[in-house]
Amino acid sequence: MTPPARQVIPSTVAAVVAQLEGTEVEELELSWDDIRIRVRQDPTLMPVVSDPAPSEEDATVAVRAPLNGIYYSRPAPEQPSFVSEGALVVAGQTVGLIETMKLFNEVQSEVGGTVVSIRVQDGDLVEKDQELMRIEPGEPQGEVSDE
Repeated sequence: MTPPARQVIPSTVAAVVAQLEGTEVEELELSWDDIRIRVRQDPTLMPVVSDPAPSEEDATVAVRAPLNGIYYSRPAPEQPSFVSEGALVVAGQTVGLIETMKLFNEVQSEVGGTVVSIRVQDGDLVEKDQELMRIEPGEPQGEVSDE
């Protein structure tokens, strides 16, 4: 009797791709037993991420991805987002999650204030140091978002 064939788990492939994005690695081949995966990046198709310098009037602070992975705006699909535009946050508050290799890492705000823009969507692949959102620093005047 032959053992059942192993299957490639799509989330594993997605995690490998997420780790390669933003690197100079153009091709990676992985193989084990009877499974073989080859991932190629076409440098001519790679997105160019530009981060314009803030103007002197822009006093907002960027919340950046701590690592490569998949961004999630909510703790679970059936739950509300951690924050939304206009939400008040405190320093150290969780504002999102990044999944890498089946591990979920919290993204926390370094400052308290108001979320003025969210630059990524739920499920987006993000790169380390990519801007996720911007917060206008200041003492929250109302109730802090617990969305």
